[in-house]
Amino acid sequence: MRGSLHCALRAPVEMTRLWGAPRRASIIIQPMRANLATLVEDFRRHGAETAVVAHRGNRRYATTYGELAALAGRFAAELERRGIGPGDRVVIWGENSAEWIGVFFGCILRAVIAVPLDAAGTADFAARVIRDTGPKLVVGDAGLLAQISGPWSVVSGQREALEIPRLSLSGIEASLPVEALWAPSEAIEPHTPFQIVFTSGTTAEPRGIVHTHRNILVTLRPIEREMQKYLKYERIFHPLRFLHSLPLSHVFGQFMALWIPGLLAAEVHFSEHLEPSRITELIRRERISVLIAVPRVLQLLRVHLLGRFPGLGAEIEGVPGRASNSKDEMRGSLHSGGDAASGRDDASLGSGAVPGREDASLRGGEGERATARARANAGVSPLRAARFGRDDAS
Repeated sequence: MRGSLHCALRAPVEMTRLWGAPRRASIIIQPMRANLATLVEDFRRHGAETAVVAHRGNRRYATTYGELAALAGRFAAELERRGIGPGDRVVIWGENSAEWIGVFFGCILRAVIAVPLDAAGTADFAARVIRDTGPKLVVGDAGLLAQISGPWSVVSGQREALEIPRLSLSGIEASLPVEALWAPSEAIEPHTPFQIVFTSGTTAEPRGIVHTHRNILVTLRPIEREMQKYLKYERIFHPLRFLHSLPLSHVFGQFMALWIPGLLAAEVHFSEHLEPSRITELIRRERISVLIAVPRVLQLLRVHLLGRFPGLGAEIEGVPGRASNSKDEMRGSLHSGGDAASGRDDASLGSGAVPGREDASLRGGEGERATARARANAGVSPLRAARFGRDDAS
């Protein structure tokens, strides 16, 4: 009680950019949040701060926190219009995007249970999930939704028509009500379920794990509480930028894209491709603070860097006299955006492979297959939660 009251009475922390840049919205130190729907209010307060940056090809698409909050509120209004309410399910099947996040938080506002699916999953897997959860709506990428335009193949080998409304993430704003519905549903309680995360099914029958607000807040609250001690230093580095390579259908991916960034008004960057040269180029160009990836992606990045800077391996291993110039080469390359040793630009390096080296196989389709494998290795929830269909165990 005393700690919460102390937090409530503390003055707002004014966060500013250095070097004369414009001031940013205040980050308010407040009592610990009661549910995840309160994050939408944080989005609204951050306003013009950049929330999501999607990198598609050579284009960059930025979405502010204010726009993200508006999308969540308008999708909540769409759920209300369709008569989809607390306890109903909505499947989200698409690539990481600002629209995906807005739909997800719209579900949270209305106490609707989201069922996120990995975009790399198959239509058969999606069909099994839909059969088990009985959603009132399926939202996703147009290409994925096209796979369910007719009868679906199900586990039993039979085929059945699933007459479930579908809504494409592409251009979704044009189909939503103009007026947003900001007020969270009165049905939201600490033990209210907000999503069902399915295991991959690679080693056993897929299982749906029910997550409640409390499941996430029990981990988020201490992080948020400790984070407030250091907010005064965050202004030196603001905004923090996360390069995110995990699917939003997994818990760690959600923590680093949905729950943590809004506490700091941080930017989340999504990229279509995970080739090592693309990663290093984005880190340099966008001044990325944190790379969020599975070990497989880090291994690909390591191979790329060792091939590009021959002395780096010896320097990492602490072998003297074999890598005197590797630091200078890497520093010069990252600042210039090119290969310091050869004078080539990152874009000309392809996957960053060197002929005859281990990473030569990353060219072409192998890079895409490596991306799919990395997603498959992303893991599932470590949280204590009930099996789908049972009461919350926590």
